[in-house]
Amino acid sequence: MRNNKIKADYEWQAFSSLNLLRRWWKQQLLNKVLALVNDYSDKAVLVIGCGSSPLITHFSSAIGIDIDPDKIEFIKRKATSQQFFVMDARDLRFEDNRFDLVFCLEVIEHIKENDKVMSEIKRVLGCNGKVIISTPDNGKILWRAIQLFYDRLAPYGLDHINLLTFGELLALGERYGLELEEWKYVARCDLVMKFRQAVMV
Repeated sequence: MRNNKIKADYEWQAFSSLNLLRRWWKQQLLNKVLALVNDYSDKAVLVIGCGSSPLITHFSSAIGIDIDPDKIEFIKRKATSQQFFVMDARDLRFEDNRFDLVFCLEVIEHIKENDKVMSEIKRVLGCNGKVIISTPDNGKILWRAIQLFYDRLAPYGLDHINLLTFGELLALGERYGLELEEWKYVARCDLVMKFRQAVMV
């Protein structure tokens, strides 16, 4: 999954980074994600691959999971009213239909078995539940240029092993009974999709 060379506070520090592009990108992503969310203050919220992102601080009773125990230990100190667990996105240890809203942001491009992730999201998502997924759109020329730059020049690259296009992510969601409600882009190449649990007639 994620590159274990990345520091535990990577996402948190991005919001005050001296790298203005990195800071802008992370702030834009968070703003666009939150713009897709209605009032979930009293709902069950799961953040998959929460890392050290401040996203979870916007949901007081949310649960965050990440495969990296160092990131979990870091975010526990920043978000004290939420619950955190070291857990694999492909094996969510929660009961069926548990959550009203699931976030999976900048995660699936780090995992080969996307079907396992989506199957687990589908299982834990309640009736009329919402899912927000973000990932780079590999169908965009700008993203492919950014990916090439990091692969060649950045110390650890981006650790992406399974990049998707808009159409591929849409098809993945639909395969698991999720209907697309809305989508947004950061810099026209980082895709944010909001799905809803399809209602069976």
